[in-house]
Amino acid sequence: GIYDVNPKTFLFKFTKPDSKHLVLIESGIRTHTTEYVRDKSITPSSFCMKLRKHLKTRRLTGVRQLGMDRVIDFEFAVAAGPEAEGTYHVVCEFYASGNVILTDHQYNIVALLRVVHIEDAKAFAVGMRYELQGARDVERVERAPLVEHLRRAAPKDSLKRVLATFGMYGPALSEHVVLRAGLSPSLKVATALDLGPESPQIAALLAAYAEAYDIVEQLGQGTHPGYISYLPQRDGEPSDDPVFDDFGPWLFDQYASRPHKQFATFSDAADVFFSNIEAQRLRSKAHQQEATAERKLEAIKQEHRGRVESLELAHRRTEEQARRIEANLEFVDQAIAIIRQAVAAGMDWRELDELVRDQREQGNPVAERIVKL
Repeated sequence: GIYDVNPKTFLFKFTKPDSKHLVLIESGIRTHTTEYVRDKSITPSSFCMKLRKHLKTRRLTGVRQLGMDRVIDFEFAVAAGPEAEGTYHVVCEFYASGNVILTDHQYNIVALLRVVHIEDAKAFAVGMRYELQGARDVERVERAPLVEHLRRAAPKDSLKRVLATFGMYGPALSEHVVLRAGLSPSLKVATALDLGPESPQIAALLAAYAEAYDIVEQLGQGTHPGYISYLPQRDGEPSDDPVFDDFGPWLFDQYASRPHKQFATFSDAADVFFSNIEAQRLRSKAHQQEATAERKLEAIKQEHRGRVESLELAHRRTEEQARRIEANLEFVDQAIAIIRQAVAAGMDWRELDELVRDQREQGNPVAERIVKL
């Protein structure tokens, strides 16, 4: 079965009579087997429906990485062979924004997660052919290209930063190379690195790159353990909930001295690492929702307190008015009687106001107590 986890993440379920395997594919980020249960979309997306339609009765017959590129090809071949009609490929790209592409046996695109445009032209779209040529492999490092790459370093560039973009070794393995060469990752290339023909630093880097090439060769064969490194605790005490730092298929030198854990396979390590991040996001989301609910509740309480205070103030004012009326009941009755007589005589409110003002000037005690009509 094939399921949506979110718009960019898909869960493939492969079954045998005696086993079941779940493979998680997140476009542009990762793919690995998983042991963790995840919520699935109730309604599958159109792309997920197309994957189900074409792969429903197919068996997974091959998985390969295209050279050292971050591209993996899942092959679903028919009995007649992978080159026969009816074979499909799911090509997953794990660089830039990523993509998941369904192709036929000739790599003609049947469906894809997103259409890619390059300079106003469609680079990947339904009906076009997915080109496999140009996949790059890791090669042994030679002195000349290494020195030439280092010469192009900016004045403030560190050795770790410069070598991260050299060849196909990647940032983690490149930092491992620097440490194996006995050099500092923060060393400034332009001012502190000897690039001369007899440079012991370059010789040490070349020897470390030879070791790195052997590591890549070993990782390409069979199954290897995976590792997760943790951030050191500030107080130096072990923690029941350590903070994950990074994961990898090899215990690189930059992680060997840190707290770390070994797993049976690299896929297991990736599964635990990303599942931990997902759990942290869920906890963060729950905390945010709880904080939002508390803010709303406090706002409602504040509004309620404001209404109660307004009602209490109005109640006190009404009580004060009633008290004053009771204290001046004789004058109130006389004022009401005078006003009623004047209204009955046909006087309007302007004339009444003038009458009250005249009586107030003459010292009438009732008029003196009338503030406003």
